[in-house]
Amino acid sequence: MPAGERVVVDSSVFAAILLREPGHAALTSRLTALRSVRTAPFFRFEVANAIWKQKHWSDADAAVAIDVLFTLPVDEDFDAADARAAMDLAREHNHPFYDAAFIALARRHDQPLWTLDRRQAALAAACGVPAATN
Repeated sequence: MPAGERVVVDSSVFAAILLREPGHAALTSRLTALRSVRTAPFFRFEVANAIWKQKHWSDADAAVAIDVLFTLPVDEDFDAADARAAMDLAREHNHPFYDAAFIALARRHDQPLWTLDRRQAALAAACGVPAATN
């Protein structure tokens, strides 16, 4: 993704950064270079759930990650039309609604989707949405 690009970013990218997965520094650098980041508003709950699963983390580490998560400067843009489009995609392709939601959002705004989920990226591409997986 070129620096300054506008993209839709799904929960997997944010989770990888906040969970400090391998490559998180490079992901952070690429994310901060973007011109704008659009996402579905429920992404915070998906990432918070991933934080909750880190049973080996201290309460303080989890609290810091939650604080960062809820202060990320993103454009949370999702409406009923997006939800209907996502439901259509999800039902047609037997794919989870929450993944289809990011695809629907990217399609509406004619922006690429950035995800680490290869199955989601494949569905996005099949729907005419360019998807980056790294």
